[in-house]
Amino acid sequence: MSKTLKNIIYRLKRPYHFIKTGLLKGAVAAHRYDYPAKELTILGITGTDGKTTSSTMLYHVLKESGKRVALLSTVAAYIDDEEIDTGFHVTSPQPDELHSFLRRMVDNGIEYVVMEVTSHGLYQYR
Repeated sequence: MSKTLKNIIYRLKRPYHFIKTGLLKGAVAAHRYDYPAKELTILGITGTDGKTTSSTMLYHVLKESGKRVALLSTVAAYIDDEEIDTGFHVTSPQPDELHSFLRRMVDNGIEYVVMEVTSHGLYQYR
């Protein structure tokens, strides 16, 4: 397949992901939980290697600085010192799960959220 054809296919798929996996599901979930992301400073970490380590380290730096912080990673989720079993075990949870968790953070007075984020999830507007 030529590079030009791959580029065309890539451009055609992007609006599809914007509507199917990102915009529609995300908008419904955000509305259902009263737009919790608007009340948080979200710090997303992406890359090939080291997302979990970097996210965890940043979480601890913010926490030790006296910030109200939560962590959402593949390995664990924390609100302040509370470890939470989310059952996600994925880097980018589905919008409904994510917004539910963000609402819980807001309700607990969290200001900052450190999250692992996949490039694939960003591409699909998740």
